[in-house]
Amino acid sequence: MYEYNFAVASAQSAGKWHKFSEYADRYYLQYRTAKDERVREEHAILDGITLPFDDKFWDEFFPPNGWNCRCEAIQVSKKRYEPSNPSEALARGRAATYKPNADGVNKAAIFRFNPGKEQRIFPKKHPYFPKGCGDCGLNQYAIGKGEPQCTACKTINTINPKLNIWDSWVFNSTKRGIFKSSNLRTGKMIIDDDSIISYLFHAPTFESKIVLEDIVNNINNLKRTNSFTSLKKKGKTKSNYSRKKRRGVKGYAIYYYTYNGETYGIGMEIRKDCETPYYIFKK
Repeated sequence: MYEYNFAVASAQSAGKWHKFSEYADRYYLQYRTAKDERVREEHAILDGITLPFDDKFWDEFFPPNGWNCRCEAIQVSKKRYEPSNPSEALARGRAATYKPNADGVNKAAIFRFNPGKEQRIFPKKHPYFPKGCGDCGLNQYAIGKGEPQCTACKTINTINPKLNIWDSWVFNSTKRGIFKSSNLRTGKMIIDDDSIISYLFHAPTFESKIVLEDIVNNINNLKRTNSFTSLKKKGKTKSNYSRKKRRGVKGYAIYYYTYNGETYGIGMEIRKDCETPYYIFKK
């Protein structure tokens, strides 16, 4: 469970990092804890650290910074906040991620990385990685210490060679099954391998890709609209129309869904008695 929670937090953090990069010159980044009784002391010392987007502090201490870490980085106004002392911030970060074992090896050093900047879910030296897999572009999915081929290679290479590392993460983490909700036009949504791949190919950004997993877990948050387009109007070419018709597509309906404060339009492929997410756009 620790690894799963960390992977989800890293994926979300990576999405935020790329979003923050669009306004890097306008805002500082500020480290914030969850500010409750569960915040660990070593992370509390990082609360409030405020530095430019390109400061090297964020290379090592962009959250999450430990198992079940609930900290986050947010953008704040340069007019409202003063930047922290960079050297002091680094010292705090290294103190927060220092847990030596009996041999004096710092076990917490593996959390000193930036998932968005490095485009990896887990740090290079995670103990789950087989020896020599630390620099592999797929290492964020690797499980199988000591095996000649990690789970990432075994699984991802047999899914679909067109999927990139982020697509593969969503593919592996999204639940399959039939999900029911009165908010749906047909009453049920089907998620299987083919529908996930179709959705991923039509999702333009990493952030929009990971919305799928959230939709599956919170299906009742989908908001129905009156927007519906028949297959005849949607099919751009004869072959495209025929292919969709063969799999029973009747048309496409739009739902609204809010994720991380952003509202998205979700295009559902409507069939006779079910529907499935097909494309996404930011409202």
